[in-house]
Amino acid sequence: MDVRVLASGSGGGGGGDGKKKKKKKTKVNKKKGAKKEDDDSDIVWEEEEEEEIEDEDINVVYANYDEKDVQGGNIDTASTPWGELALECVRAVLADEKNMDEFEGNLKLFAFKAIPSTKRIMISVDDLDDQYGSPNLDDLIAVSRKLNELAESKGFPDDVAIEVASPGAERKLTIPEDLSRFRELKMKVIYKDNENDNLENETMILNVEDFEEENGLVVFRLADVQENRPPKKGMPMSKKKKEWRKKVKYADIASVNLYIDTAN
Repeated sequence: MDVRVLASGSGGGGGGDGKKKKKKKTKVNKKKGAKKEDDDSDIVWEEEEEEEIEDEDINVVYANYDEKDVQGGNIDTASTPWGELALECVRAVLADEKNMDEFEGNLKLFAFKAIPSTKRIMISVDDLDDQYGSPNLDDLIAVSRKLNELAESKGFPDDVAIEVASPGAERKLTIPEDLSRFRELKMKVIYKDNENDNLENETMILNVEDFEEENGLVVFRLADVQENRPPKKGMPMSKKKKEWRKKVKYADIASVNLYIDTAN
């Protein structure tokens, strides 16, 4: 069985330094600019320069999730016995009070996906205490080690790879729960605007202003990012844009992802 750690490359705590004491060193090859896509996954790989990371039995690699990342709460074992067993094991690892004492964050299963065609399992772990919901590298390694031990004790097949990751810096949000949880962060929101005749969904970079829970509405304002500023670089948002507000029904929101402003 191959258990890997896939740490998100930007945002939140996913870039922990992994300074816990380990037994051996594992080389990680990271070639800048190289990308490899797996047709059966929603992960976009970005490899950079080579570095050494101390480790025990885990092949530690880095990856970024794109916006097609599975939504939080999605559980898909593909009706496979090894998928069911892996799900049982990861839930047990995260629920074990002894393990909780070892983890630095407040960890919860974010998403689980079994891929029969490549005998691969993608597990994403959420950190409820982190601003971006991203566990640090120490926690991802600890979860992987505990999962490896438990799965092997239950006879998990050697030809199935298990990958443990953070949800990614631009994680998909659940509606409305995560809108409240991440309300201080910038979001890429795709929604239906019933106030105009445009049949296409609007895509905008927004912040949450307020909620009208009784009406099932969220009030958005424009986020202060380059997309919402004048084309001339360095110009601030206009007063009109700063005062812009939009009430959107939860039912009219197609998707929401956290947004990382790379221009700043």
